[in-house]
Amino acid sequence: MQRINLFPAPGFLNYVWGGAEHTVNNGEMKVLTNGDKYSAVTETAPGRDELVLSIEAKDSGNIQVFDSDWKFLANTGEFHNVADWTVKNLRFTPTAGKDLLICFYPADGWLTVRRPQLELASTFDTGVGGGGFRASSRGTRCHSADAAHRDGDVR
Repeated sequence: MQRINLFPAPGFLNYVWGGAEHTVNNGEMKVLTNGDKYSAVTETAPGRDELVLSIEAKDSGNIQVFDSDWKFLANTGEFHNVADWTVKNLRFTPTAGKDLLICFYPADGWLTVRRPQLELASTFDTGVGGGGFRASSRGTRCHSADAAHRDGDVR
């Protein structure tokens, strides 16, 4: 199955709203701390299938997903002073008939994010090597350099 990014504007050029000051440069969005304010993106949920939001983040903050009635769906948990880009994967099932609100809450100064990828969990799992147990199935040939240690050359 082909992986399709459902995020409305992967470069954060459109659709960003909310009370926090934010800047966009070269596909990276920096959200500055301003009280309890946030920047957010609204996305139409493609149905009731489980989704994964994969996004790179650094600095300090929290990324949360809600439905359009502000029902909590997922978050990264708050992180502080992360100097290197770190991939955050949020897995959730959208509420039927509701849009998604993807909110960026900065802490300790600012939160920087880039490369958002919103996709079906089934294609995400397959794309990153999950979603199956082929490597441990009985008929999978052993890839060991010294296959003599495996009777019958299968696992």
